[in-house]
Amino acid sequence: MSALQSRQAQAATSPSTRLAPVPSRYDPLAPVADQSTGLPLLQLPQGFSYRAFGWSGDRMDDGQPCPDRHDDMAVVGLRRPDWRPGGDPLRGLEYVLIRNHERGAGSPFR
Repeated sequence: MSALQSRQAQAATSPSTRLAPVPSRYDPLAPVADQSTGLPLLQLPQGFSYRAFGWSGDRMDDGQPCPDRHDDMAVVGLRRPDWRPGGDPLRGLEYVLIRNHERGAGSPFR
């Protein structure tokens, strides 16, 4: 096993086995203010935005405090077309982030 690990380490540091960087079609990253707090929490390409929707300890809709250790997320695309006269039906794409917490067996948030 150590021989395999040694070869992996050698391959990882060899210029001949390194992957070339993939060029991005987006602008360079820059700090962007969160739409909820106004704080620059993330760096994003120009034109991207985000909204923080909860912090550990904040009260959720059910009155429970939002747990820490967020363990899983999913992104769902929603389309809300703009069918008004002159509207752009492709402009209504919105993404929703769903966050999950699993804190172990028994009580889920304690």
